[in-house]
Amino acid sequence: MRRGVLIAVGLAALLIAGLVFLPATVIVNLIDERLAPRVVLQAVDGTIWSGHATVAIMPLPASGTTSRRGTAPRALLQVPLEWSFAPSSLL
Repeated sequence: MRRGVLIAVGLAALLIAGLVFLPATVIVNLIDERLAPRVVLQAVDGTIWSGHATVAIMPLPASGTTSRRGTAPRALLQVPLEWSFAPSSLL
């Protein structure tokens, strides 16, 4: 019984550590599809535990117009975003 509990605790700790140190870009790839095309997360760096990015709000394309090849639209607004998780603040 004791050995099974230790194995379960060890596996749980390994799973939590794996999730905590998961690169933030993995989550951004999941979120980006829901935000596109108006909101874009740029310059994402860090992990789920701690990191930073820039949220860019892009203009809507005007109806009936076509963009020139090779030109990217400029963001209307760019907001820096930073996150960190401090477990000690939960106590």
